[in-house]
Amino acid sequence: MNSPDAKTDEKYTILIVDDEPLLLKSLILAIQDSYRIRAVKNGKQAIAACLSDPRPDLVLLDVMMPEMDGYQVIQKLRTNPETAKIPVMFVTSLSEAGDEEKGLQLGAVDYITKPVNPAIVKARIKTQLELKAARDNLEKQVQKRTQKLIEAHEELKSTYLGTVKSFSMLIEQKDPKMAGHSRRVADKSRRIATEMKLSQQEIDTIFLAGLMARIGTITLPDNMVTHSLFELDKEERLDFIQHIIAARFLLGNIQSLNEAAQLIEYQYEHVNGTGIPHAASGDAIPLGARIIAVVRDFDLLVEGKLFNKAYSHSQAISYIKRNSGNYYDSDVVNLYIRLYGKSISNTQQIMTIGLADLLPGMNIIEVKFDGRTYVRNMEATEEIISELENIHNRSHRPCQVTISV
Repeated sequence: MNSPDAKTDEKYTILIVDDEPLLLKSLILAIQDSYRIRAVKNGKQAIAACLSDPRPDLVLLDVMMPEMDGYQVIQKLRTNPETAKIPVMFVTSLSEAGDEEKGLQLGAVDYITKPVNPAIVKARIKTQLELKAARDNLEKQVQKRTQKLIEAHEELKSTYLGTVKSFSMLIEQKDPKMAGHSRRVADKSRRIATEMKLSQQEIDTIFLAGLMARIGTITLPDNMVTHSLFELDKEERLDFIQHIIAARFLLGNIQSLNEAAQLIEYQYEHVNGTGIPHAASGDAIPLGARIIAVVRDFDLLVEGKLFNKAYSHSQAISYIKRNSGNYYDSDVVNLYIRLYGKSISNTQQIMTIGLADLLPGMNIIEVKFDGRTYVRNMEATEEIISELENIHNRSHRPCQVTISV
């Protein structure tokens, strides 16, 4: 609505509320040529009319009515989101300044005293409708701008997340066994956080921290990265973990990654207080870090990257259960076992397909680009397939996908 004169397809609707038949008739006669009129005789009918079509664009409301007066009516209209923005003009025989002040404080846009002058009523209605049209137009513009900002933010977020994912894949190229590890940790941690009904912001932070949990290894020599953690001697093992934790200070300088960086810093703490670097225990360890620790170590166990041998699925589950309450949060362990405790059958057939044939839900054994492993041991999702297609389109390298069926 740009102005009352601009609404050519249909007239504006004015609701008149008055229990005096003569005044009701005089108001109708004064404005019926310019507006579509709805008329009711009491407050309850007025509220119902404001909630039914055609919705009024403005209400002329008598103050002194039986059962429910105009003040009570406007209070109810203002507390209902569906009627809160309808302009209300009081029409009354009261002339005391206090009565007018009370009406305006309750949200009335104007105050007309009886007996009414038709020309003044029409002029004031026109003014209020023009103001309403201006407000509506401003709200639409704000909504459009807000939507554009949201879309720009989502695009930036998508680009940013894509960069983080690509970077985590790049880090894992040092050791083919670790291909897809960060993504598996991120995906499973996100699902656990979702099951625990954390906020969307917390879920997103945990997902980012899972993707970047090993970012500190980029500064380590290859021979340390390719060995399992407990194949290293005590000094090397401590150095390895400290390099991972040290990434917190690098990422912490980026405001949007500060919370994820904290989870990376605390991921090697143990709930019994024997971890590093702070010897924190229990709830003093951020929940996201406790989630990542369980998911990370299970994946490292089955990939043979925690100890010097690969654990079976059931062996890894047993290890996690044995250390529940010591190294790991018991609630997280129980939830992990409920979601991921079922072992995958060893009788599944393994086959090689093209990337174009990879579908959501398929169990990926391995994806290679030109002989280099990029992804291992994860379920195909639309998001992962899209990422692999982007890599293929950018690199033009031959892709080989191995799945189990």
